[in-house]
Amino acid sequence: GAQPAREEEPEAPAAAPPPASRLRETMGQAAGLAIVLLIIAIGQSLPTLRRLEVYLHLHQKACLVPLIALGSLGAVLFLGAAIAMVLAQGRPLSRRELEELERRMALLRQGGGWAAVRVPKLAVGAEAGEGASFAEIKTAFQLRAWEVSPRWRRMIAMMAGAALLFLGLFGVGIVIAPAGVKLLLAAAVLYAVVRTAIGFARA
Repeated sequence: GAQPAREEEPEAPAAAPPPASRLRETMGQAAGLAIVLLIIAIGQSLPTLRRLEVYLHLHQKACLVPLIALGSLGAVLFLGAAIAMVLAQGRPLSRRELEELERRMALLRQGGGWAAVRVPKLAVGAEAGEGASFAEIKTAFQLRAWEVSPRWRRMIAMMAGAALLFLGLFGVGIVIAPAGVKLLLAAAVLYAVVRTAIGFARA
């Protein structure tokens, strides 16, 4: 005879984080907010930044035009590369592309320095994902992989577009913001640049 259907057991509710964890998270957020407010207060009190604020206000249009153009170019590059990635997803690599990439990897191994760094998704028969780690990007630049692989041409165009868009948007913010916020935005840009440089250096 037919067996009775098994009743599905209700999923156990997710365990709530312990009070100590919630407290640490709240304190971390409060500390972050305090640091932001401190940076803004320091910026507002620095005479040099106040003079810079006045100068940028007087020359606002001359400063904003190139920054907006820079950000617009970055947006076009980023969106264009993203659309190209979607349209070309899974495109097989040609025999010539594979052979050229393998030849360049062999040259790197012979020269030393980068021999231990692999390039996943490059030496395969098809272009699959479009993500890349710092190590992959670093090796791709060493290989000059954009000369061979359309995937890396799209990837580098997207990275360049993101960098230009980032600099353009933050540059506009620095021009139009009060002195304290200028310092905060400049610190954010510096932090992003340093973290990226450290990531590449450690890759």
